[in-house]
Amino acid sequence: MSDKVVLILGAGANVGLATARKFTDAGWKVAAAARTIREQYNDAAALTIKADFSDPSSIASIFEKTRAELGTPSTVIYNTYGLTTNDAQNPFSTPLLPFISDTNTNLYSAYAAAQAAVAGFETLPDSVQKTFIYTGNALNHKVWVKAVSLGVGKVGFAHLMEAADIAFKGRYRFYWVDERTENGGPALKGADGLAHAEAFFELVQEQGFERGWEVNFVAGQGLKFFGRDLGGFKFP
Repeated sequence: MSDKVVLILGAGANVGLATARKFTDAGWKVAAAARTIREQYNDAAALTIKADFSDPSSIASIFEKTRAELGTPSTVIYNTYGLTTNDAQNPFSTPLLPFISDTNTNLYSAYAAAQAAVAGFETLPDSVQKTFIYTGNALNHKVWVKAVSLGVGKVGFAHLMEAADIAFKGRYRFYWVDERTENGGPALKGADGLAHAEAFFELVQEQGFERGWEVNFVAGQGLKFFGRDLGGFKFP
């Protein structure tokens, strides 16, 4: 049996499912955590775990169960988000509790996951590549006034990913992975699950530490860096 373990946090019907299948087909042991466990994961993951990502204190137990049943994950993919849209004329119109819940999901639970991932990485042999991936977007480059509960957490975690890239360079890889359109604009609701899975897997298989923390890709074209260049895109 393979000793390669990947933990997917946010195992939904699109990106999460495609990613689970991609890694399973490649011989990895896959643990998939989600609020709702879908039937399709019966053959896409070796382990499924119910999770509430709005509760950062619950993250440690997900890692504990994964480690006990499959082994310590050398790859962790954080692929969930919280969003409560607000009045575009008032970025403070979201009620406090939904704002806190979304920020927990986008930032604090992701922090807990990265913290647990690093603790696990430290126990693995030097010969094993260790990778943490966060499904990002373009909000670290452009404000979406109607989505502040999403943006606050995403921008905060982008800062952490860059810090981790600096601190752990040469030991562990941290990637913020953001799908773009052909001209560099954000994919938004047109996210391509299979293209995400392929990008994630390529990054995990890649050798070395030359690539920076911010990664973009285009469906059907693979990895392609745009950074701040959004091709003139404006959020609705």
